[in-house]
Amino acid sequence: MNDIDLQLLEDYFDGILGPTQNIEVESRLQNDSELRKVFNQIKLAKSIVQADEELEIRNMMDEVEENNLPPKRQTSTFNKKWIIAAIIGGLLVILASIFIRLTKIDKEMIAQDLIVKEKSQVVRSNDVEIDTLIEFGYIQPMKQINILIAEKKFDQALKNLEEIKADFPIAKENMQYTKGLILYLKNGRNDPEFHKILNEILDNPLHNCYNLAVRLDNKVNSIWGRIKN
Repeated sequence: MNDIDLQLLEDYFDGILGPTQNIEVESRLQNDSELRKVFNQIKLAKSIVQADEELEIRNMMDEVEENNLPPKRQTSTFNKKWIIAAIIGGLLVILASIFIRLTKIDKEMIAQDLIVKEKSQVVRSNDVEIDTLIEFGYIQPMKQINILIAEKKFDQALKNLEEIKADFPIAKENMQYTKGLILYLKNGRNDPEFHKILNEILDNPLHNCYNLAVRLDNKVNSIWGRIKN
């Protein structure tokens, strides 16, 4: 999700897009669950802001009306201001709880969705010996590491990762990303080696795990990224 898409969703909600753009956005909303999720969050946020603005307008109208009433209404005005203050306070509490919920990082979800998911293949080349080496020297150990990650056994996962001797480029790139992911899950977003690995991958769009690294970066380093995900 980029800034252009966010602006497009806001314009769609505000009804300022042309007919063609409206059709395109509606089509994307039907087919893209993540886009629908972001749009629902935008609707919620704008609805809260709109309700707050309407409340403020009503308050101003009430004050104008009460200024034209006899002095005996002043006691009622005092009570109404307390009610208004309570409503605004409640809205602020709701907004704060929504913000906390949206910006909370779910590490278990990251451990499930942002791992390198290796799949076994019966034939990878014309050399049975090479295929066997890849399967049992790389694929199966990586699957075991993913199990250890799910079980939060991060030290053992790192140890197993170091023992894999696969030397072909894709395996090296997958192992590099996996090491960074494990370091984040173990030590948090301030781990220097995690950031070093993540930045190296983000600087190389051709990296096999570039898209996973972008998603991980959005999850852990960007507040807006946490909201839109």
